Amino acid sequence: MTEQRTGYGLLHKKSGKIVGYETQSNAGGYACCDTAHTLDANSHLMWIVEDELNAAFVRMFSTEWYNAGYETPTNPYKPEELRVIKIRIETNPVLIPQLPNREEYIKRKYDNPKSKHYDPVWAKMRLEDKFVDPDERKASYTLYDLYEFMKEGL
Repeated sequence: MTEQRTGYGLLHKKSGKIVGYETQSNAGGYACCDTAHTLDANSHLMWIVEDELNAAFVRMFSTEWYNAGYETPTNPYKPEELRVIKIRIETNPVLIPQLPNREEYIKRKYDNPKSKHYDPVWAKMRLEDKFVDPDERKASYTLYDLYEFMKEGL
């Protein structure tokens, strides 16, 4: 099932990058928003609004830090450095590999003679750990462990 959405943003002409945003806490400030938003062409957080008038306004005008919300952020760029653009987002389902649960991960990584981390004593100790949180939603290995695990093909 594919879904498409359209939004508007800004393109930094010189770098060719879609302008994103950064946030900064204003917690404890007097008469200001809780979080200030600032445009940043080097950010990985994409700034996308629902209509082109909003994007055109932000291209032309900067909001002071104490009122700079998502829709009207602080803009450190000159209007001529930016271009309003239409952004189309298309979603498509992705087939992902089945991620191992805690027990599968330990057995395949530490109790598998083909693994470079083979250590059956360590595997037994980890599998019998009485202090492990039983909540399966809490990862028992890191994302980086998973990348290494998948790269090894275990």
